[in-house]
Amino acid sequence: MENIVFIGSPVAGYFAEEVAREREYAYMQIDANAHIKRTTNDILAYAGYGKNPVSILIYDVDSYIDSAEEIASEIAGTARTLNAKPIIYMPSFLPGAALPQALLAKDIKNFIFYGSAADLKDQLQKNMGGYYDVNTRKEVEEMERVQAEAQARIDNFRSIGFAGTQCRIGTTTQAIQCVKYLQLLGYTACYVQLNQTQYFDLSHRSGKVRAVSYVEKCAAWYDERKGPAVVYGGVDLYESQEALTEAQEIYDYYVYDYGAVFDRDFDRTAYIKDDVKILVGGGKVQEYDALERIIGLPPYASCSVILSFMPEGNDDRNDALRLLTAAGGNRPIVFTGYTPNPFVFSDVKMYAKLLPLEEKVIEELAEAKLQKKRFAFRKKVKA
Repeated sequence: MENIVFIGSPVAGYFAEEVAREREYAYMQIDANAHIKRTTNDILAYAGYGKNPVSILIYDVDSYIDSAEEIASEIAGTARTLNAKPIIYMPSFLPGAALPQALLAKDIKNFIFYGSAADLKDQLQKNMGGYYDVNTRKEVEEMERVQAEAQARIDNFRSIGFAGTQCRIGTTTQAIQCVKYLQLLGYTACYVQLNQTQYFDLSHRSGKVRAVSYVEKCAAWYDERKGPAVVYGGVDLYESQEALTEAQEIYDYYVYDYGAVFDRDFDRTAYIKDDVKILVGGGKVQEYDALERIIGLPPYASCSVILSFMPEGNDDRNDALRLLTAAGGNRPIVFTGYTPNPFVFSDVKMYAKLLPLEEKVIEELAEAKLQKKRFAFRKKVKA
């Protein structure tokens, strides 16, 4: 006999209970917690850890405040554990929203969207009977179209722009981390500084204090050049677009650092033309207002968001995620902890969410690494 579990409020699950009663199926309603992992424990306890088999899991996902990826992963994992079919009740459905796309990425395609009580019951029974497994719904087709378009943009892009909501929020660090991520996948990439942020420097032979760019600062400490590029930590650094043009180097990807959005010299026109745009901000009280103001502006509607200095276990993550989702619509939002050395890559999972690229052909990458090892020489540090 079928055993249906509805995870959500009794009011929301009335249609599922009616179907169970009419079909003489076992039925259980479990209140949804704000955090899906706590809900999972309740489901497993009801299932008796295998002693009380569950065949259908119906999730009302509107009550969760976790990230879309976490919700989708937990639903998929629970369904696999119980060998049950997951069905998503989503009355507030938008095909391009983060949660439907995350569920689709986990190959979850059984949905109950909206309609009258009779419509909801009809959708549930068709999901249970496998009707939608062989007859794709127009809503799911729309989700797949949005997913394909997003992946096409990822596959075809070449320029990635980073901008910060304010100074010293980690924009340059994340731009360089992005280059390291692309290199990890076997692509060529470079960093281009397109901001006027200055740093104190005492390395000049005159002993005078100078104000220099980030790239110049790197050059002062580790002077290795490849034409107009400064090579530091395995990354080709260019201090301007002119330097990049002069180099005439061809890369798979170009990562641009535009500095802070509210700087006087911020080049908004260039930034919004980049194929992929990423905003770096903070989730603390003194940082959040600047981010909320920016993501509400039309030019930044398609920007992904990195929240700096919020490592795993940070209590403010869920609050920041909920506020940003409400204020800025549907966009990738990820968190990063502390990155003391930007040239040491630290977070594969985070960047895989922002830039879900495939690795280059493994054989080609292995051969390139082998050639590099054969001709490697010790680098000299500037005295």
